[in-house]
Amino acid sequence: MKYTKSMRINGEMACRSLSDKAFEFYNETDPFTVYEYEDEFEEKLYAYSGCFGEKENLTFDDLQNELESLADAVSDEDEELNDTDE
Repeated sequence: MKYTKSMRINGEMACRSLSDKAFEFYNETDPFTVYEYEDEFEEKLYAYSGCFGEKENLTFDDLQNELESLADAVSDEDEELNDTDE
């Protein structure tokens, strides 16, 4: 799917409603872009692309869960790196 600038802007606006954890991950990850678009039934769906790959056809809850899972994975990796530094 080809995403438009307005889909990107709508995705950015939608991210403001994410949980604190998911929003922090979104806000601190670069490159990382969220898009909001409508399917043929006019249901809002979301997609993301960036340094953690690409996914599409996500509901808002799916997007939030995905970002929280990615935040947890990054946090776990950071903890492992800190443990090996000691």
